Amino acid sequence: MLIHTGQKTSVYFKGKREKQVIDLNNKKPIYPKKTLCIEVPRVKDALIVPGTIALSFDIKIILLKNDSETALQVFPVNNFAASIIFEYIVKVETQTVFDLNKAYLYNAYKNMWLSRKSRKNAVLKEIQNISLKKKRVKRFNPNGEEIDDTSTSSFVVDVDEEILINVYKNRYIISLDFETISNHMPLLSDLKVSFGLTISEIKYVLNYPEAAKHPSFKMKELKLEYKIVHDKQLQQEISNALTAGVQYFFDRVHYYDRVFNVKKG
Repeated sequence: MLIHTGQKTSVYFKGKREKQVIDLNNKKPIYPKKTLCIEVPRVKDALIVPGTIALSFDIKIILLKNDSETALQVFPVNNFAASIIFEYIVKVETQTVFDLNKAYLYNAYKNMWLSRKSRKNAVLKEIQNISLKKKRVKRFNPNGEEIDDTSTSSFVVDVDEEILINVYKNRYIISLDFETISNHMPLLSDLKVSFGLTISEIKYVLNYPEAAKHPSFKMKELKLEYKIVHDKQLQQEISNALTAGVQYFFDRVHYYDRVFNVKKG
């Protein structure tokens, strides 16, 4: 039997893209182990571009002590955007079409295969060196006062890194696309799509020493970002294809367990 394989990509998608940013208006910040529900808005007479749906946010690290030297040792892990999501659920209408438990493992594994260029351009996703991790993040005491970072201000950062810090500041982004959207066709506005994101616990998100004593974090200023295109012909073609019936191909991932083998003697 001959099996044909190939990359799944959209074959026809043209038009001027428009970026949309929606303030999610979360009155309360999101903390570890909390679940965030995000519904993709229905855009009139437009199509959502595959691969552009994302959640952007600021992160604040909360420490019990105003010790700047200890604070410097508390910073996000590498692959932070991949690690901050513990469970990832996608629903179309009321039907769950994608459910990934322990998503931080799978997403971090996928990022291991990024090209060097892709990794270099992934600062918003927190794929960066230690100096950037330490300088970009903001740390606060339980009263909401920012901890003095005089020790971090003397941390050596080159010119290129300083530019990245000034541009991105304390902002991060998580891609919310999954394969059925990204690799098949643009998303029609009459489909109700929602995401359920359970935030990981602290040990998967932060690097910290014992002296930090139970640090925490919260996500604020959450915004939903995506790009749309206006193309009536393409919109009609997709509508006709969905009416006639479309086959969707996607990878199914099963997580069972991790087994650690320790050699004795």
